[in-house]
Amino acid sequence: MAQPVQYKPMAEGSQYLLALDNNGNALGTVSPSGVYTPFGSGGSGGGFTYAAEVPGGLQNGSNKTFTLAHTPSSVNALMILYNGQFLTVAGGDLTLTGNQFTLTNYAPNSGSTPPDTFFAYYS
Repeated sequence: MAQPVQYKPMAEGSQYLLALDNNGNALGTVSPSGVYTPFGSGGSGGGFTYAAEVPGGLQNGSNKTFTLAHTPSSVNALMILYNGQFLTVAGGDLTLTGNQFTLTNYAPNSGSTPPDTFFAYYS
């Protein structure tokens, strides 16, 4: 498994860091206390079992609840990439129950100009 070589904040204001490999692939998170938690050990997604999945649900600018194809292994194993910003449970950006999550402050709109980009990364 690749080792983290760079770190960046997971989201604006988040105390958690995203651990990245040399190619910028996300490998896991680093808590404010310095604990590194790697994502699952799957395939080509940079440590994610499921990478760049488009969550199920209406992207109409008002819906905030979406469904994943699988249930994440833990709340820390899910990250949502929304318009270039990583959103997490730890960052207070969303809540997770089973394979459904609800965004706290965002409602993706696939009909906006330009369209919102919205992907799930998890293990």
